Amino acid sequence: MHFPHFEYTLNRELTELYVSIALRNFTLGLISIFVPIYIFIYFSQDLSKTILFFGVIGILHGALSPLAGKIITKLGVKHSMLASVPFLFLYYLGLLKIQALGSFFFLIIPIAVLHNIFYWPAFHIDFTRFSDQQSMGKQLSYRHTVAALSAAAAPFVGGLIIVKMGYPVLFAIVLVLLFSSIIPLFLSKEVHETYTDSFQKAYREIFQKKYRNKAIAFFAEGAEVAVQGIIWPIFLFALAISYSSIGGIWSVALFVGILFALYLGKATDRIGHGRLLILGSWLNAFTWPLKMFVQTPLDAFLVNTLHQLTRLSSHLPFGALFYNWSARHDVNRDRFIIFREMTHNIGMGIFLIVLSGIFLYFENMAIAFPIAGVLSLFMTFFVRGVRDEAN
Repeated sequence: MHFPHFEYTLNRELTELYVSIALRNFTLGLISIFVPIYIFIYFSQDLSKTILFFGVIGILHGALSPLAGKIITKLGVKHSMLASVPFLFLYYLGLLKIQALGSFFFLIIPIAVLHNIFYWPAFHIDFTRFSDQQSMGKQLSYRHTVAALSAAAAPFVGGLIIVKMGYPVLFAIVLVLLFSSIIPLFLSKEVHETYTDSFQKAYREIFQKKYRNKAIAFFAEGAEVAVQGIIWPIFLFALAISYSSIGGIWSVALFVGILFALYLGKATDRIGHGRLLILGSWLNAFTWPLKMFVQTPLDAFLVNTLHQLTRLSSHLPFGALFYNWSARHDVNRDRFIIFREMTHNIGMGIFLIVLSGIFLYFENMAIAFPIAGVLSLFMTFFVRGVRDEAN
């Protein structure tokens, strides 16, 4: 792959990672937004149980993230991502056969957690290691563009497959495609990191005063991501919007966001990641509550498309700040990525478990949207008291 426009910020390792992202995102784009709906249906549309299911996955993922550092040290970054694929395969296979599992359906949870701790820390380390801190916003925009281009049509296609052939066929297609996404990573040599922190040290760092603002920001990010990826699709399904319409709504928003992301990446590097994060978080906070008033597919299409742009305005500079922070000192790169995995996912899990308790007595999903707007403002804590913390 050779694109002159990308030459400034791409190298061989990043190119391979982007190809892997493209293949993976197309595959998972077929199904990812429909998984919360699938679990919602399995629990007989019990919102509290559905949210609790994903909350437990988040808590366990965050709590066990230091184990990921040990795995990467032992296997290497790329082999860790490769080792995650069988767990993702088993996770989707378990979802496909969830009715047959009966009361043993909970076995799907640790399988999902194992995939997450094998894949995500290794992915972030790989990107951080080979990206350029001076143009991080631009590189993140390219990563988003590759991911969005490959995934944009996938939700619509996935929705059509469900309508025409059902969930089993969709799961089968995803299972066949999964392994192809890792192959491009092995066109270059393995990458090794050495993670030395114990579980005790990793947990202590979460509560250290000098990292408190970062922990709050990651906690808020995880909770906000949960509302977007779990509650919003279920909300659309509860409005009796069809699978194909939900997929189309997602696909259009991804397409619209592509050109905006390319512009935003350059603006992030030029204006400054922190300043754009603050502006983007406020824009995101004001658009989140609009989702409360969605009633028709047209409403959902317009609001989701607008919200895609404001979420990019906050999440892209936030990602650039995170990757620059973790890359500041090579010896601490894995430490800070594990720190983020712990706080992001524990935050997601705690928030979902709290919502699960609320939904036992007050089953109104719309209340989550203004809360997510407030949470997006807490992401700005990342730039409070900026100093060289990597010591």
